[in-house]
Amino acid sequence: MPGSPAGGVLAGDPAPVALIALTFEVDWPAARSRLAPLMRRPLPVTGACHDGQRLHLRLCGPEAGVKLAARDLGGEEERPAFWDGVRHMTHGLLAAPRLWRLSVPQSAEIAHLDGRWFWDWGGAQAWLVTDEPAERVRALAAGRAATPPVSRR
Repeated sequence: MPGSPAGGVLAGDPAPVALIALTFEVDWPAARSRLAPLMRRPLPVTGACHDGQRLHLRLCGPEAGVKLAARDLGGEEERPAFWDGVRHMTHGLLAAPRLWRLSVPQSAEIAHLDGRWFWDWGGAQAWLVTDEPAERVRALAAGRAATPPVSRR
């Protein structure tokens, strides 16, 4: 039974959950250097990605903490629906044919492959659209997982 009959909040009720999506106009090297210390802080960051032009952060948790973190981080607020496109692989580059998935350490230097990049999980998962030969992509993935493109129709 949510709340008390009078419409108040019971002592055991969880705090209201808030979701705020932020975006910052920075290139990938600047975003990556910003993410490392950010992920070590006790912030309600539940998503971090870079789409080739902008860093995107998703904050989720108790309302007061989310609002405080958003104010502290700055950036521009964006529609949380952005994250639905990431989750369902329909956002821009993620819906492209010839999409490679590379699972690499966040510090890996693999951005020198020709193509368009989308960095997810704070940089630990990279998506790449490229015409590079499979052997080159795998070799430059530094022995980490490199999943070749799957035909999308």
